[in-house]
Amino acid sequence: MPCYNAEKYIVKCLDSIVNQKTNYSVSLTIIEDGSTDNTRVILKKYVSEHIEMSNKCINLICQNNKGFSGARNTGLESITGRYIMFVDSDDYLAEGAIQALMSTAEKYNCDIVEGGYQTFGDRKSSSVIRDNKVSTKAFECLYGYPWGKVYKSNLFSNFAFPEGYWYEDTALVYRVWTKAHQIATINPIVYHYRINDKGITATSIGKPKSLDSVYITRQLLIDLKEHEPELINQQIYQFTIKQSVINRSRTDGLSEEVRQAAYIYMREYINTIFNREFKLPSPTHLEESLRGKPDYRLFIAACF
Repeated sequence: MPCYNAEKYIVKCLDSIVNQKTNYSVSLTIIEDGSTDNTRVILKKYVSEHIEMSNKCINLICQNNKGFSGARNTGLESITGRYIMFVDSDDYLAEGAIQALMSTAEKYNCDIVEGGYQTFGDRKSSSVIRDNKVSTKAFECLYGYPWGKVYKSNLFSNFAFPEGYWYEDTALVYRVWTKAHQIATINPIVYHYRINDKGITATSIGKPKSLDSVYITRQLLIDLKEHEPELINQQIYQFTIKQSVINRSRTDGLSEEVRQAAYIYMREYINTIFNREFKLPSPTHLEESLRGKPDYRLFIAACF
């Protein structure tokens, strides 16, 4: 759990983990990332009061600010469990979340298990409910958020989140999902996600750094082709075509000239990484705009 200036929400988040009823041992690693409010003080007090728990332990790491990815990477360096999950400090776990996720993981020897989630906060709440399902196709089953899941910890060998970038969660898809062979989704809601109108998703519109979404996608594909070329497969191709729509949406508010340049940039790396044997099961205007003759207007129309 990375924590930065989370004094308003951190206790509720911690309580939701500490109070989980489960027969699995739980180790909570908190990375206090150089907060400028009272987060560190609250955390030290909380840990001292909950240090002795039968099947749960808390490890508090305090560091100078390294950003969200830097905090997560510090946490990944201290993994000791068979499975790992990510929790953001302004969110909280649903009752029974760990038991539901882990019992399914053990039953089917899953690499990743994902549950449903419910949003709350600045806007009207909503729920995403998953079917009970076991699959071998992560890209067809999972939502893109890092939370609401348990992962086998060995999926994170030689993995780090890209630091200094926005939309760093994309790395999980290209570097972790690709290694997962057995996936499960379960019906219960396991996570409560706070909608924050002051977060990056809501405030990034019109900012040049929103182009990080395009840059990260390209670099992840280059890394895959260089280090694990066998993972450049049909699933990655189809996801990358869909990812181009997300990348476009994140550049809303930038000038038309910049958005056109981003489109050309996406075309370039898609056609460099994927040879002509890669095609969607059924032709689409989106794929045509990215793989055929350059047509920015067609691309925009296809995205919408």
